[in-house]
Amino acid sequence: MGALLRGCWRASLDRAFPRARANLSPLNVARPAGEPLIESLRHVVADSLALVNESDREVLVPRLKLIYRTPSLRGRRWEYQLRFGRIAGAALAARLGLPPDDLGSRVTATAALIAVEVAMDRWQERDGRDDLGELLEAAVSSLGDAFGG
Repeated sequence: MGALLRGCWRASLDRAFPRARANLSPLNVARPAGEPLIESLRHVVADSLALVNESDREVLVPRLKLIYRTPSLRGRRWEYQLRFGRIAGAALAARLGLPPDDLGSRVTATAALIAVEVAMDRWQERDGRDDLGELLEAAVSSLGDAFGG
């Protein structure tokens, strides 16, 4: 059972996010330098979502359900988000001309990832019936509203 769960966790991340993860830095760096961070985030999320096709989404809902309902997999997903927050934080820091280990950039990037995570959780709770793009947009907007962006 453990191997099956590990396989589902790994497969869901690799299937759902590799293109988005691989394209995060180029998408982020390609944004205009003076653009507000919340706008950059909005575009990076939308551009990344465009890389996830309909068949990916059909597979993603049951996998997300398994991950969110299995404590060990939820824990691994949280570990993944923290690791990805370091990567995204370094990309954001590069965009801002800051050192790659800049704490503010890492916090900002990780907060954005968690906003996306909350939207994904809502999406799987509702069996993928909601428009994922609209949920992600609402999550990013809420983050911007909360921090004055």
